[in-house]
Amino acid sequence: MTVEAMGLAEAVEELQVLVNGDGARLELIEGDTGAGRLHLRLDLDAVECIDCVLPPDALADIIGDSVRRRTASDIEVIVDDPRRTDG
Repeated sequence: MTVEAMGLAEAVEELQVLVNGDGARLELIEGDTGAGRLHLRLDLDAVECIDCVLPPDALADIIGDSVRRRTASDIEVIVDDPRRTDG
């Protein structure tokens, strides 16, 4: 496993802890440091208070910042968030 891939795995694990407190889960769809892409899906099925989960834009920003900091590279971060209505 490369340093970048290890950083990506650590970032996803760290972020999972961030959303677990609200009952949400992050599911890894794709993590490809070679392609420079991380694709996650936010699962809100077990969440009792949707308003308690970070808003979609803030969550995406935090995820992107964390991943870029850990991998020291410019990775595109895609978060499928069911609360988004913009496609």
